[in-house]
Amino acid sequence: ADVNAAILDDSLKLRDEGISAFTGRNITHGSLGRFLDAARHERLKPQPHFLVENLDRFSRLAPRKAYRVFDELLELDATIVDLSSGKRYGTDSLSTFDLMEILLRFERSNEESQRKSDALKEAWAEKRRNARTVPLGATCPGWLRLDRATSKYVFNRPQAAVIRRIVRLA
Repeated sequence: ADVNAAILDDSLKLRDEGISAFTGRNITHGSLGRFLDAARHERLKPQPHFLVENLDRFSRLAPRKAYRVFDELLELDATIVDLSSGKRYGTDSLSTFDLMEILLRFERSNEESQRKSDALKEAWAEKRRNARTVPLGATCPGWLRLDRATSKYVFNRPQAAVIRRIVRLA
């Protein structure tokens, strides 16, 4: 592939769909971590490029933590490319303004993720408070189903019979 006149080796395609950048799992268990490891152990061609859809997708960690990872990539001679803006970041091209912009974007993405996390925690806390009277949702064990007419969980007879037998045998 040719991105901004750089010939890219696209044999290493790393995607972190569904892996949290807010908790840092994209570093510990995801593609960003695998890329970092490959760069640390010099398994990448000279001056590797790390492409990110949008810089705020790079990390959702606290800004200083996110920047440490960003800076480590730069120190490993990688170029980070923000595909949404077309900006390229490298150790030789990082201005003071770039540093401020990067930190501000990391701050904004972290705050956005924190707000979402807090809202989700509150929603689940509310569901747990109401669990005795309101079902948590249609997702439930296979031997149950949600009867929408009564808003109650009811047994799926064949599956429930298997569970009863397992309990009896235990």
